[in-house]
Amino acid sequence: MAHPDDEVLWASSVLASAGRVILCFGDSPGRPAFSEGRRRAVDALPLNGVETLEIVEASAFDQASWPIPQDTPEGLALRKLPFNLHGAGLTAYRENFETLCRLLEDRLAEVADVVTHNPWGEYGHEDHVQVFRAVETVQRKLGFRIWVSCYVSDKAVILMQRHLYRLGQPSAPLGTDKALGDELRQIYTENGCWTWPQAYIWPDQEWFYPLLPNSTEAPPVSPCQVQSVHMNMIRFEFKPLGRIAGFIKSSLRHVKYRLVRRSPGFGRVLESIRNE
Repeated sequence: MAHPDDEVLWASSVLASAGRVILCFGDSPGRPAFSEGRRRAVDALPLNGVETLEIVEASAFDQASWPIPQDTPEGLALRKLPFNLHGAGLTAYRENFETLCRLLEDRLAEVADVVTHNPWGEYGHEDHVQVFRAVETVQRKLGFRIWVSCYVSDKAVILMQRHLYRLGQPSAPLGTDKALGDELRQIYTENGCWTWPQAYIWPDQEWFYPLLPNSTEAPPVSPCQVQSVHMNMIRFEFKPLGRIAGFIKSSLRHVKYRLVRRSPGFGRVLESIRNE
């Protein structure tokens, strides 16, 4: 899974039986206290074989052109900005993909089944899509089976429709582990790094979909063909930002990303202000 807490949000039903749990991203640029809390929380997780790759996030969240983003080999195309403001973030995002592929190839050798994010990143997270792409890339070399989660939000539903033809028949419904969910939420909350609404209630069931072999080469289904799916829908009442608002938001985020990478102390100041 991409980030600490993704494992329990999207795959609680199989966590207790998983042989290993690999969490890809660690530090969040400009958030040193949050990042340290993540490390403490991961160390405290009562799960089998927890390992974190400690890859630094590229601050890519919400930087694609939602609700109709463009697929790329490394994940999703990030919004381009004047004066190459997006350049540092885009470079980091692409480098993270290469790092993911290299590290996951070493760790997934001789594994039969891998549960990971779906091609639309659940609620629409660029890092989730990137982890899926990396797992898919490694699978072509190692040959394990990929199972993806059954969650989607209104923000990501168009991207989901684009990729449904790649999925096989879902697993039998599995009961979510709500007790484990509450336990892990408490660990993340105590360490200041729970990223989901505090009042979140796990659905009763979840499914996992197998990624079909050679699915990147399969033709999409006809627009007139009905495809039945089991999905847990997350409702954000997503409304895409207008062109100007989107430009301002993306520009500010990329400027912040550049500043906190060059001056970590600036990130600590911003985080302290945000936490007051």
